[in-house]
Amino acid sequence: MAYCKCARRRLWKEKRSAPTARRVRPCPPPTQRNDDDDAPPAASSRREHAIVGAFAFTGDHLAGGKGLSLAHKSNSLEHPKQRPKISITDTRAEARGGRVPGPSGEGVASILSMQQLFEQMLLHRNDAACTARGFYTYEAFLAAAATFPAFGSTAEGLSVETRKREVAAFLGQTSHETTGGWPTAPDGPLTWGYCFKQEREPKSIYCDTTKPEWPCAPNKEYIGRGPIQLTWNYNYGLAGRALSLDLLNNPDLVAADAVVSFRTALWFWMTPQANKPSSHAVITGRWTPTAADNAAGRVPGYGVITNIINGGLECGIGPDPRVADRIGFYQRYCGILGVDTGSNLDCYSQRSFNLGVPSTGLAAQ
Repeated sequence: MAYCKCARRRLWKEKRSAPTARRVRPCPPPTQRNDDDDAPPAASSRREHAIVGAFAFTGDHLAGGKGLSLAHKSNSLEHPKQRPKISITDTRAEARGGRVPGPSGEGVASILSMQQLFEQMLLHRNDAACTARGFYTYEAFLAAAATFPAFGSTAEGLSVETRKREVAAFLGQTSHETTGGWPTAPDGPLTWGYCFKQEREPKSIYCDTTKPEWPCAPNKEYIGRGPIQLTWNYNYGLAGRALSLDLLNNPDLVAADAVVSFRTALWFWMTPQANKPSSHAVITGRWTPTAADNAAGRVPGYGVITNIINGGLECGIGPDPRVADRIGFYQRYCGILGVDTGSNLDCYSQRSFNLGVPSTGLAAQ
């Protein structure tokens, strides 16, 4: 201010009197001022910086950081729940063509709505002894599942129980393929699924030269990788074509990118091949056995999925510990999700879809 109140009062009186020069009493010293309305408190500038910091942290954009008043910023903060937040996970999933459903969605995220549930099911996957530790994440699973909207969802009008059973069956089969458990393992062998992302001690590079439509790339190996342990050049070729990825020339991607890894497993799960139904159709009750299936003892149930995956090595030979391990994982996960397993869990008496030949070429663990 140019003048204090006492000075203004004297000047106003002087204008009403004769224009003779009069001495004006000076204002009180600044330390004696009581008028706090003349300037904002010193703390205001610090508060403004704190508001700007909040915008930057939550991912909001401030139009270049210029030209916005404090009032505008304050109005935005009155409704913090309406502010969009940027998630690195969401961005990566969208880059792969996937939509990430929220926990309240109707996809698989509504079955595994909390990461704690995922962690409980795959309890020891990040153990120091597991070479896949830190690879198979909850976010990667949801991102991959979002690219297969029929998996574990209401898209086909499935009941909650059926959807839970499908998630349990998928994780049960893939946990066996990637298990690191042993009979005396801490918390039991059925808590050690998803311990490995790549086949241990492969017996070959799995290049089938009788299928020229899927040529093997130089110096590349088509060993078991990912949750389903995708194996053989033709499986990599088929999966890559379906997912728009060049997996023939870059098979290592399945063990390097967790979303891609889950997607290859889900592709196999959702896709019928030759005379085999998809695992999805079997577990959701949408598969009707043919006369040939009935004659081979292949009846609806979890056991047929084992037959689809590795029936040539595990089915039709009576009780087998590998089949029992697959069943054990499935039963444990159904228990966690609170759903019954259904019937026909084993394939002990089923003939393989391709008798005497590994039905998919997937490597046995």
